[in-house]
Amino acid sequence: MDLLSQSGMLDSKPISTPLALTSLSVHDGTPLSDATQYRSTLGALQYCTMMGPDISHVVNHLCQFMHALIESHMLAVKRVLRYLKGTTLLGLTVHANSAHSFNCYTNADWASCRMIDAAQALIACFLATT
Repeated sequence: MDLLSQSGMLDSKPISTPLALTSLSVHDGTPLSDATQYRSTLGALQYCTMMGPDISHVVNHLCQFMHALIESHMLAVKRVLRYLKGTTLLGLTVHANSAHSFNCYTNADWASCRMIDAAQALIACFLATT
């Protein structure tokens, strides 16, 4: 909630997906005049990926545009924030003395891809009793 209020997105309308189907580019669009908010918000979102693997792909994708930011990149960051707004009441509570474990696996190969495509990554998370 702090991230939403710092970004001025506390009253925004929630959405159900963190990334639009349109592709992002470094070539199409108006350059972002001040990249401070973009970089600050994206840095905070990187911490959110530790507890929200559902946004790890899109946050990684947006980090790849740091060298040439355009306005559509900022709109994509705001979309992630709107997605997070809709997930604030979702989650699992695992107590310290619980016999549950939470494991996540991915088949993403981001190193060999020029521009990451959402169809190339899969994340599977399991909550199980040990």
